[in-house]
Amino acid sequence: MRSHVSRRSSLERDTRYPIHAIKLSDLVALEELKPMQTMKRAGVVKQWDESMGRLCFTSHQWVGGAHPDPRPAQIKVLQQFFTELPTRTTDISVTWEGIVFSGENATLSKDKLLEDTENMWVWYDYLCVPQIGVEGDLSSREEQIANLQAAVQSIPSYIESSSYFFVLCPTTRHLDSKTLIDYRELICFQHRVLFLHV
Repeated sequence: MRSHVSRRSSLERDTRYPIHAIKLSDLVALEELKPMQTMKRAGVVKQWDESMGRLCFTSHQWVGGAHPDPRPAQIKVLQQFFTELPTRTTDISVTWEGIVFSGENATLSKDKLLEDTENMWVWYDYLCVPQIGVEGDLSSREEQIANLQAAVQSIPSYIESSSYFFVLCPTTRHLDSKTLIDYRELICFQHRVLFLHV
């Protein structure tokens, strides 16, 4: 299930803001999504490096103007998937996009994924990218904006550092616009959760 694409070392990647991530076991236990600075102060989100375990990049569409997942709907899909993974009896299908873009096989081994979850860290934007105007953050607004921009500019590096790429796209409605949000909003992926091992 390894990608045929060679990955550069972390020293060669253009990372303008350090990678931060949350341990999968902590993510599964979350009841509420709070901004990165709050989660980091609580010791839940940490600066990540390759020695800590596998990194999983999570992509999703914000379904609220001030909060990415206010209900929460999207994160519950990811939590449910990993909670049920030990009892799953089949491997995970990889969509045609995974086959075309990353050279993957048609399935991801459930056993391999389960093994990797023991030391798995998850990058999820709201939890791992500095937000603006967070209560208790002593940085100036200018510093917050600069850190946010640096982290966003580092996203390609974060993806390149990741062993897995998740796309969360369950059907839900945008809290403010009431627009229906689903996989068609995210480049027409065919499944509620897409897992690509890279």
